[in-house]
Amino acid sequence: MADLEANELEEASSQHVGVRAARYGETTVVVINSLSRRRTDGVKMALDDVRRHLPGSTNWILTDAATGRPVAYQVVRDDVAGQEEIVFIAWDVPAMGYRTFR
Repeated sequence: MADLEANELEEASSQHVGVRAARYGETTVVVINSLSRRRTDGVKMALDDVRRHLPGSTNWILTDAATGRPVAYQVVRDDVAGQEEIVFIAWDVPAMGYRTFR
């Protein structure tokens, strides 16, 4: 029973990485890891938010702010929410920390 609860808690917390991604400034995305262990996980961000902060641009290059390396992303349609989203992987987000992307 305890193992089941631990698995449910871990699954629920892993779903919050995308939700907890926030914009600061015009072109920075901050991905927050509230867990006590380093993690790699997927991030989703509404495409409308990107368009609002980068008007007139359609060819974006997402980079890891710490390394300067490009980060692959994909634009997908969320039929339930009725919007397009940018999806990417945030690698090695520190425990109780964050990683920024531009």
